[in-house]
Amino acid sequence: MPARSALALQKFRSEAASVAPPAMAVPSGQPGQPAQGAAAYAPARPAAGPQGRQLTGAELASHFTHLGRINAIAPSGITLWMQVRESGGLDVTNSVTRGYSPGSYRIEPEANQICFEMANPTFSAMQTCYRLTEADGRFVMRSATSPYYFSYTK
Repeated sequence: MPARSALALQKFRSEAASVAPPAMAVPSGQPGQPAQGAAAYAPARPAAGPQGRQLTGAELASHFTHLGRINAIAPSGITLWMQVRESGGLDVTNSVTRGYSPGSYRIEPEANQICFEMANPTFSAMQTCYRLTEADGRFVMRSATSPYYFSYTK
């Protein structure tokens, strides 16, 4: 079991490093950014490329208010069943453990990110702000503060 865990962690780190967008420092106090120190920050509207094109403020709001039900794939390979509502609510179920959490989301258009607040503490890895990129119908949400990400198709 420890060997499998180490291998899974190594695979996760490798995948996260290969898909992470280039980062640059932003001074603290930037709208939508953590107040302490500097944070990873992607340009407001990068060109399409291997990482895809980042959705910005109004695009992000429109995308999420019309998203509905998706099957998101976490870095571990586990599917998360997500129901996103126009009202700002969401429900997430882990397809393997059947763990469930209600939650909410808010769009931060000036920072080009969406932030999740999850009620169930076992879903704490999801409780962060994300930047959303799209390439050829595949969407990837990357945490603005950690290596956590997941992907889905609409």
